[in-house]
Amino acid sequence: MTYDDFLAELKPVDRIHVAFLEKITRRTARRIKGKLRVLEIGSQWGLSTCAFLHHPKVVLFSVDLKHNYGEYLRRTEGLGVRHRILELKGDSHDVLPMLRRLQPAPFGLIYVDGDHAVESVRQDLTNGQALIHPSGVMILDDVGEMFPGV
Repeated sequence: MTYDDFLAELKPVDRIHVAFLEKITRRTARRIKGKLRVLEIGSQWGLSTCAFLHHPKVVLFSVDLKHNYGEYLRRTEGLGVRHRILELKGDSHDVLPMLRRLQPAPFGLIYVDGDHAVESVRQDLTNGQALIHPSGVMILDDVGEMFPGV
């Protein structure tokens, strides 16, 4: 599968979302020296995963309750990017504090798209702030009217 094949199979709204993530990734990569460490909280369909990994500087830490979603596996294997993903299985509320203790290098980009409950998002934001590079970017997905309070 090529990246163009990946884009072609997406709905128009998903292509817009992926293009936005690609743009943010490129801009962030210009500000961060060396590899761009991306922390992805929630990876269900692999759309954000593939968008981030389209940039050659990205090394992705993906936190999810499971990484065996059919589309996620098909896309990451098809694009040949699985070797650049560290899959961290578990609840982000447990995994992020562990990363804080174990990972001395900060993340240049953090993408929050896990549990959409208000308190859960707040906890991901708080935990993410302790892990972000001073020049880094944190993106919240699925905020607004569909997700009251978020």
